[in-house]
Parts: sequence; structure tokens; C-alpha cells
Amino acid sequence: MENEEIVKTEGGELTVFDPTANFSPDENFEGVTPRLPKISILHTAQMFEVEEEKVDEFVGVVVDTNLVNAFWEKSFSETGGGSIPDCSSMDGERPERGENIQSQTCASCPKNAFGSDGKGGKACKNMRRLHILLPGDFLPTRLTMTSSSFRSWGDYMTELSKKQLKYFYARTKFSLEKAFNKGGIEFSKLKFELVEPISTKAEDDIIQGMRKQMNVQMRKEDIQGEEYIPKEKSESDPF
Repeated sequence: MENEEIVKTEGGELTVFDPTANFSPDENFEGVTPRLPKISILHTAQMFEVEEEKVDEFVGVVVDTNLVNAFWEKSFSETGGGSIPDCSSMDGERPERGENIQSQTCASCPKNAFGSDGKGGKACKNMRRLHILLPGDFLPTRLTMTSSSFRSWGDYMTELSKKQLKYFYARTKFSLEKAFNKGGIEFSKLKFELVEPISTKAEDDIIQGMRKQMNVQMRKEDIQGEEYIPKEKSESDPF
């Protein structure tokens, strides 16, 4: 069997079985809709919460990323922050989910126009999901970026492109910097830094397998209210 290896010992030969060899999540997830683990940003503390541990920064490989949009008719203070959007797009281009679809396309949607929230911003929340492979893991962890960090991500993609490096071949350091919105509310903006490119065929195999096998789970999981709002729930929206 592919999962078996024969090793020599002082007493002869021993067959060793490795249950993790050639692992694929397909069988575990058959008939199951998994929810990926999440990385939260603690804005007032300028820290991440990664697997229940609070850290200033962490390193991982972004194996996949996609834009999403979400519109809630009621404020987060009314819903408690955990509700599914009334209208949402899983590709940032065309609404496809929700009980009150607002437009045929996101580009033409009045809720996706600046000023539609009554405060100069958008009533529809523009986000980017980053699916990150952390050291020692075999499933991606999701970090959802709000539009306040889009410029930082764009600058990082420009840096990687200059080096002819695809984002999923980059080992990236994630950190935070303090920022303030127009109303003076403090929040934490994401920063990205290239640590090094990946360098082994084994890493490439894992990344490419994950990009293929986990595509639906990474890109199609329903958006939840807590994916947008800060972990420290507040009626103020700094984004």
C-alpha cells in the first residue's frame, strides 16, 4: 500500500503505516459543509487571534484569495453580528445569495456606491477573503480583509509581481498598523511582508492540491456577520 513503508530494525524488517500519507480531505468532507477556522483581528489591541492564541504577527502562505460583497439591511447592533447577509456576492461581481438581492451586478448596485451608507461609505461591504496555510496545518485558515486594507494588499501584489512571484508561492508575514477612519475611530490595518519564496516540491504539491480540492470550501462558504465586524463588537463601524 502507498501508506506503508518497510523499515529495517535490529530484529529484521518492520512495516510502518502512515495514516497521513497522500491525505485528501474529500472523503472526510463527503456530505459535509465544513466551516474553515478563522483568524480574527483584535483592532483595539492591534493583535491577531490565531487558533485562540493572541499574537502580534504570524507567517503563512496564502493559497487562495477572492473578493466578496455583503449587504445587511439591519445594522449589526440589531442583528448581533452573526446573521447571513440579505444580499451577497461570492466573487465581488454578481449577487447570488440572500433573500433580498439588490441588483443584477455589483457594479450597478446603488448599495455598492459611495455615500449609500449615509456616511460617505458603502452600504454594501466589500471584502477580500485570504485563505492561509499556517505552519503544520493541512487545511487553510481564513482571514477576511476589509476594504481599509485593500491598498496594502495591492502594494504587496505589486512587490511580488516585480519579483515574478505568485502569491501562493510566497511565505508572507502578516502584521498590523494603527489607522483612523474619517470619524477618528481607531482600527488596525493589515500589513504584508515577503519572508521568502517556498522552496520544495513537497510544499508545492500541498499548495496545488489544496487549491484544487478545497476550492469550493474556500470560495463558497456563506458569509457571516462576524466575518466583517471586529471581534470586539461595537455599534461603531470603523471601515
